[in-house]
Amino acid sequence: MPQYLKSLHNKGYKKTPVVITLNSPLKLNNFEEFVKDKNIEVERFYIRTIDKNGNSGTISGIPSENDLVPKDKLKEFLNGAEVVGIYSIEGNISTDETAFNQLSKDNNVFLADISKKVIEEEVLNSIDFKKLKDKNEKIHIDVNIPNFYWFIEKNK
Repeated sequence: MPQYLKSLHNKGYKKTPVVITLNSPLKLNNFEEFVKDKNIEVERFYIRTIDKNGNSGTISGIPSENDLVPKDKLKEFLNGAEVVGIYSIEGNISTDETAFNQLSKDNNVFLADISKKVIEEEVLNSIDFKKLKDKNEKIHIDVNIPNFYWFIEKNK
């Protein structure tokens, strides 16, 4: 990841997409502090829930204009389950080595994956993609980077 960051920085990117997998779910107030402290522009978050029978679940959400985690929407989707915490974040971070190191070395962080932009550029600049684009200018790609929380949780 540090090499990817250097590459993106050298290309002039000020921000870079990131998928952050946390070691364990953060309580909502800790999540808000974490995001503020690490200067993360949150686009999506994933919440671990547990129902009255002990079954785990996931709710995905996006910030609202006024709330990082819209409590009214969250309550609507919980359906009686309880929030354990937020286990993954998708968003943008500064393409700055110090900020990235601070984030990736945080005890809460399992992985801060910034490969999305690098992969996207590699595909867009590939000969194969350019050939496809010549045949159909509407063709595009979506790069989806998964979080790894399911792996952490399964192996605890």
